[in-house]
Amino acid sequence: MNRLFMSQPILSVIIPVYNAEKYLQETINSILNQSFTDYELIILNDKSTDNSKAIIEKNAAADSRIVFVDKIENIGPARLRNEGFETAKGEFIALMDADDIAMPDRFSKQLQFLKENPEVGVCGTFYTLFKM
Repeated sequence: MNRLFMSQPILSVIIPVYNAEKYLQETINSILNQSFTDYELIILNDKSTDNSKAIIEKNAAADSRIVFVDKIENIGPARLRNEGFETAKGEFIALMDADDIAMPDRFSKQLQFLKENPEVGVCGTFYTLFKM
């Protein structure tokens, strides 16, 4: 679907990336497999020297919700996140790191909580999952 004809997403997910090829596909998959689907996924590549850029390009070509920002110089994760904020079109913003995994209902639960509690401006999660 052409992004020009899409309505504004409710959620913008921002992922800064630097040399994260080992975990990046699993991170992206955890977003693409969310039960909540009205989002844009903004992935900002900080001039990675590994295979991160190719992984992002492959996913962006396959899913129109992915916005790929490829930096020509390394600017660091804080500035990348700020650029992600400037790029974001969503009413809400979620931050991820390139080695994070989002549980399948993360965004639907967080958005439901925020909508039911308008006095709350920020919510987060902390989850540890160990494979035995």
